[in-house]
Amino acid sequence: MKREIRDKWVAALRSGRYHKGTNYLKTTYQGRVFHCALGVLAEELGLFDGQDGKMSTVKGSPHRFPDSFMATEIQNDVSLRNDRTPMTFSDLANYIESRIPCEE
Repeated sequence: MKREIRDKWVAALRSGRYHKGTNYLKTTYQGRVFHCALGVLAEELGLFDGQDGKMSTVKGSPHRFPDSFMATEIQNDVSLRNDRTPMTFSDLANYIESRIPCEE
């Protein structure tokens, strides 16, 4: 992952602009929009191509980034930490910053 993209993702997770959700990249519930950590990245990169009230899809795949962008293992790890642990977006940002390698 390019450093500038990772830094943008981490900043967005820490920004307070997003409500943490689980099990969907992006979902709306009672008029409020929620994102998982990967959904925050997709939103920041402008990758959502629509919204159906439950989940928007990322161009090319409804759930994943291409492996050329981010390895499946990393996506699975971030997704599980988002959905199955009490980690906040700030906690996830710290984890991403310390654990996800960057290209220069």
